[in-house]
Amino acid sequence: MKNKHTISQKRIGRKRGFSLLEVLISTVLAILVTGALIGSIIMNLSGQRITRSHNRNLSEANKIMSRMVYGWDVNPGLRAVKGEDFSVVTEGANTRLLLGNDQYLLYQRQAQRIVDQDGDVYGRYISNFTAVKGNGDVELSMTVEDRRLARPITQVITSTVAFRNDS
Repeated sequence: MKNKHTISQKRIGRKRGFSLLEVLISTVLAILVTGALIGSIIMNLSGQRITRSHNRNLSEANKIMSRMVYGWDVNPGLRAVKGEDFSVVTEGANTRLLLGNDQYLLYQRQAQRIVDQDGDVYGRYISNFTAVKGNGDVELSMTVEDRRLARPITQVITSTVAFRNDS
């Protein structure tokens, strides 16, 4: 009679490769790991796109506010205006900031932009703008919108500007 031990050794010697079950399990595991990696890469890229859009939007809002406060081109900006020369005029949906010496800034709500008296564009994509004159200062607030993504990203920026005092 043959020894059981010898038969097992013969079978082990003939066994080559992986069984079907081992191949299926390793394939499923590889697919799960690959899917998780691809998902995390897609989420990372989406987050980067939103962050880039937010940063671009914030930069645009700061640029517009800076141009209004410190001046741009021939316009001296709000910091150089005397308080008695400045006024805020609402014309329908538009807001005009009169700076004196025939200079002004005009928020055009329909076009979502701010232009000066020469038609030079100070900024675009401004969905809301307010200016409130106080005692010796003006409070500016604007909302800049970036609509390049599926969901618009908005940035609200507010600044209080003191007028120069020439007394």
